[in-house]
Amino acid sequence: MSNLRHSIILGVFGLIFSFTFMYSSSSAVTLSEEKVQSLYQQAIRDKKIVSYKYTYQAFKDNIGRFENQYQTLVKDKQLDPEQISLEQWLNQNNYGAFSDGAAYDYAQPKYLFRSQEDNALQFEKTLRKGDIIIEGGTNTSGPFIGHTAIATTNNIVLEMTGGNDCFKGIPDNNHQFKIVDWLRGNNGSTRHINNWLRIYRLSDQQVARKAADWGDWRFYSSNHGWIKDRHIRYLINTQLRILDPNYCSKLVYQAYYYGSDNLPVLKPSLIGNQGIVIPSLLPNWFNYQINNIGTY
Repeated sequence: MSNLRHSIILGVFGLIFSFTFMYSSSSAVTLSEEKVQSLYQQAIRDKKIVSYKYTYQAFKDNIGRFENQYQTLVKDKQLDPEQISLEQWLNQNNYGAFSDGAAYDYAQPKYLFRSQEDNALQFEKTLRKGDIIIEGGTNTSGPFIGHTAIATTNNIVLEMTGGNDCFKGIPDNNHQFKIVDWLRGNNGSTRHINNWLRIYRLSDQQVARKAADWGDWRFYSSNHGWIKDRHIRYLINTQLRILDPNYCSKLVYQAYYYGSDNLPVLKPSLIGNQGIVIPSLLPNWFNYQINNIGTY
């Protein structure tokens, strides 16, 4: 196996474990201020980030979180620093930036712009069938902790809910909720409006609607009804084409992959059909134009 292939595989498995590691301020950050500034300018030149959408301070804070995660993975022998350097790790993870060059500033409190209820009402008015919802973590959860779901109608959301034992497996974890309940934590859903929510929308709405229909059919009800007859186990793994088990962002990825009639909507994985779809970085997988409609 070549060093490059080995590095990619290690990077993929590193991404799996990065879902679970929280940011710890007790971990030492070894990158100098000069090096962080150099990385920031390089990321701008490479068009991975846009400076007015991703401030230097937010970049610096997130790089610290990335490095803490990297150090933890190396300590636990999940990453080999001789095969994948910290800079490669940062680059593979796109420095925490979305496809539009922006990133959440996890240090900013949720209540800055409007109340949670105002956010929820605006979110409900905006959501459309096929939209991708990306939920950011709290300010302690690190750059990759988050959640992804897909709107199967203008007011229904489909998700793999997740929970504890994500690496051991959680049976029957696929759910649909009315968006009014999903946002506020009613009728069996957890409350989501506490965290930052982004709506992403594919420009090709015909493809988006097909993806929503396919996701509803394959991951909830074979007759598109409200009674669930699909029962999917939650488990994080690297197999992008296996439908069961599944996890939140892979479910949305597969809805678009299989529901698009073989159109090149998504980019291929670096290693055949293997990879990890990080929730916050899902838009980076799209070849087709995908737009951030709003943050709530």
